[in-house]
Amino acid sequence: MSSDLKQLNKVKKNSRRNTNSQEPKLVERLIKISRVSKVTKGGKKLSFRAIVVVGDCDASRIMGEKLAERSLKRNITKIVFDRGPYLYHGRIKALADGARAGGLQF
Repeated sequence: MSSDLKQLNKVKKNSRRNTNSQEPKLVERLIKISRVSKVTKGGKKLSFRAIVVVGDCDASRIMGEKLAERSLKRNITKIVFDRGPYLYHGRIKALADGARAGGLQF
């Protein structure tokens, strides 16, 4: 009986660890952490607030293609991402690559 329980536990553990999942690759970026304090009758209560941006580069690429499609319908063929001397990267780069694939010029 105990061997049946051990085998059942192995099956349960393996079902939780789904390695074949098709979840999209999400990119997390921590933008800001701030300490928040609230003064109450009993003293100070400290907590933290975090601003986190989560995104998917594949979705940004698709949005770039849609942007190019809509822009070309309005006869807009050239667009500019003005970052000054800085290069864009991450999701903005994926959006720009999708727009280039859709036919826009930078």
